[in-house]
Amino acid sequence: MTTLLNFGTTDQKKQLNKLKHDLEDWREIILHASRILTWEKPFYPAVIFAAVTLQFLLLWYLDFSELTLFALTLLWFNLLDYVYPIVGKLLFKPDKWTGVQEKEFEGICVAIFNAKQCIRGIFHTIIAAKEKKSTLKKQLNKLKHDLEDWREIILHASRILTWEKPFYPAVIFAAVTLQFLLLWYLDFSELTLFALTLLWFNLLDYVYPIVGKLLFKPDKWTGVQEKEFEGICCICGIFHTIIAAKEKKSTLFVVVVSGILLFLAWIGSTIDNLLLSYLATLLTVYYPGLCKIGVIAKIKDILGGLLGGGGAAAATTKTE
Repeated sequence: MTTLLNFGTTDQKKQLNKLKHDLEDWREIILHASRILTWEKPFYPAVIFAAVTLQFLLLWYLDFSELTLFALTLLWFNLLDYVYPIVGKLLFKPDKWTGVQEKEFEGICVAIFNAKQCIRGIFHTIIAAKEKKSTLKKQLNKLKHDLEDWREIILHASRILTWEKPFYPAVIFAAVTLQFLLLWYLDFSELTLFALTLLWFNLLDYVYPIVGKLLFKPDKWTGVQEKEFEGICCICGIFHTIIAAKEKKSTLFVVVVSGILLFLAWIGSTIDNLLLSYLATLLTVYYPGLCKIGVIAKIKDILGGLLGGGGAAAATTKTE
């Protein structure tokens, strides 16, 4: 069992207590899983080996596409996250929870907390570099500085993706189609494609900043372009409504997400992987343009109304 740490700050204690509270519905399962993973009994390694082998044999036999597997995995976790806290209270009685179990559970929570802190520290080191705390303006200036060598390319890409000219959708469609026809013809394995893609970005990241200074002169950069570039740097996230609905854990959210994931699983099982990747890429690059003409806003309003309205209706029913 993990040795309990004496957390020096109140903030750390609060975070640990919050983690314990969040995992409280899962504590029995976490305890059993920990005992299996730490080989508390001599036959547990064989159990782990058998379970993993059976799982991968099943996946090999069913031969799901990546999208189907991804969707079904998310569906499983989504349903489990909703159902188990309810069923768990019936299976495990709180009065049977002992002090020894509580101490062991707290040790696991400490290990999880330390792992989270370690991962968070790594990401902060990579992304935030030296400054751990900075204002939004400083972050924006840092982002602008990091992207300065790429600003002309970013500006042109933004104009194409937001369909500034009427023929840009056709340009996007032709470029993406040509790319996927080339991939279909070359028929690379996933590892080769992944390695070559990283190689391409690695070389581009090294070469373009040097070549870009020769192609684009800084004295030709105008105030209008700077304002447009700053606007691109200020773009925020787009899933706030969905995340807010997940926080409420509404029944409607579970139903809607489960329906979407089942639909994705069905699509993944009936359509070729490369074709799916092609369609997903087209949708991704068309997204800014669809945003500009208001299609995405309408879809967000509909989904937001469904999820928010469902949550509000559930709250009203509960109050009554």
